[in-house]
Amino acid sequence: MSRLIIEAVSNQKTNYSLGEKLLILVSVSKAHDGKPIIGLKETNFKISRSPATSAYNVKVDMVIEVPWGLPNDNEATGFYELVIAQIPSG
Repeated sequence: MSRLIIEAVSNQKTNYSLGEKLLILVSVSKAHDGKPIIGLKETNFKISRSPATSAYNVKVDMVIEVPWGLPNDNEATGFYELVIAQIPSG
């Protein structure tokens, strides 16, 4: 099994609300050469249960692979925006 380097940070702004959702920025690359992992989807990301998350019923609601944003730049980035959503109870 190959090893990956995963870095994540919240992109939630204090003055902006997604309601019951949290936006996370994630970088995924191969540990042995640093090349980006591309083409990941919602099913590739899981939320672990911990004391901090056990009180909430949450899921990965959306995953978007983020481009560099430069015109005609098709280089793979390995950067993803994840939306974590609370699942309504009942």
